[in-house]
Amino acid sequence: MADEFTLQYSLSYAKGNATASVKPGSLKLPQATQGYFQTIQTINTTAEENVTFANLTIPSLLAIQSMEATTTGNFVVYGPNSTAYGGMVPFGRLGPKDIHHLRLTSTGPTLRMQANTAAVNVAITAFEL
Repeated sequence: MADEFTLQYSLSYAKGNATASVKPGSLKLPQATQGYFQTIQTINTTAEENVTFANLTIPSLLAIQSMEATTTGNFVVYGPNSTAYGGMVPFGRLGPKDIHHLRLTSTGPTLRMQANTAAVNVAITAFEL
């Protein structure tokens, strides 16, 4: 099989006379190993939380979505766990209602998350490629 996944992305900006857009079209990806995992995980503020992908040998494509109800409210930071750093190395910020997708390496470190001011439910979907 081929092209089991289709990713589409579009970003537009307009403020006053300034405009910009990014519309690279779509990206098609094959899936050699069938498998996916989907859950909603509550991310708390008190400690960094590991994100685990049950039943997946090598999670490769990840989509995370904040289920935060407000558009100006709480956010979640995420990044890899690092023993040298002493915990999570934050590199991403998932704002209210944000959706991020990531391509993961097969030997990557554990993904961790922590909410800012109150617990946030995060929808997590991971696929093997």
